[in-house]
Amino acid sequence: MLDCQRFLPAPKAPRAGAASALPQLSASLQPGVEQPPSLPTVPTMWLKDKQKVNELTVLKKLEGVPIADDGKRCVPLVRMEPNLSWEMALDEYAFGTRTRLSLREAEQHFGSLWRLMEPDAKKKKRLTGLYSSRLPLYRAFEREYAQRGRVVGVAGVVSILKQKYPDKRRSKEIIKAMAVDYPSSARV
Repeated sequence: MLDCQRFLPAPKAPRAGAASALPQLSASLQPGVEQPPSLPTVPTMWLKDKQKVNELTVLKKLEGVPIADDGKRCVPLVRMEPNLSWEMALDEYAFGTRTRLSLREAEQHFGSLWRLMEPDAKKKKRLTGLYSSRLPLYRAFEREYAQRGRVVGVAGVVSILKQKYPDKRRSKEIIKAMAVDYPSSARV
């Protein structure tokens, strides 16, 4: 057997000033003596969010997107484009734009917090109307992606959905048809 002790560095002798500091340190920890301020703790969610926001910024996917940072969460406030056709809304959800991440990617990283329109927590104004009206479209994408995504990828799933609803009806009619074809799990 090897003697591991010989590979470890020899213990260092204590410094002369270190021994004299010990009584002062122990005296400050006694009751009635004012304690030094402790370092603030940083929430782990904020650290994860901040890292993801920094990564997306480096990839130039957050250009022009305001960031809400309250010290507990750090979230990009992605705005949805109104008045899009269902095909354009599907592209916005699946691919995003050249300078902005996709809504699907924002939801994966930040949950539903990306939909906050204003960073003020008191207002909590959300894009519920626009998001909920497009929800069957997003649900259709997610179901098809779960079934075929490993084989065809995001672009393939978008293509499948566009081929499945080829007629040029109004977007509202197509999204209603998607709601019938892809019901929510609560109604199944």
